[in-house]
Amino acid sequence: AKNHAVFALFIMSGGSAWMMSIIAVGIHLYMHGVFASISWNSMGVFLEWPLVIFVPWFALSLLCSGMLLAFGTFHTLALFFQFNTKICWKPLGPMCKFNDAAVLAQIFLSPPRMRPCVRPQSVMS
Repeated sequence: AKNHAVFALFIMSGGSAWMMSIIAVGIHLYMHGVFASISWNSMGVFLEWPLVIFVPWFALSLLCSGMLLAFGTFHTLALFFQFNTKICWKPLGPMCKFNDAAVLAQIFLSPPRMRPCVRPQSVMS
């Protein structure tokens, strides 16, 4: 498909931006001393509202951004190597190979085409 490179870029940039937000929020909380001011063995951990919010968000974000990055990595590799999900799930299917120059040029160097501009139709007809 012509838009596969843009799709892979979209997924990778979304996953990496989400991962960078996890790191940035963690660094922000660390710089403000949220992790240092607590005794981790007591129930006082549950009274620190930044940690009560951060820990579930961190776990969920790590899971979701990890899945996005894995999905994006698969699609990015599929741009350079000739494989898809059907090939990957077959036990003795054909091995993947690196795309040749003609296929890479078709994927990355094809000119964009605009959709034709048509007048909107009335819903009252």
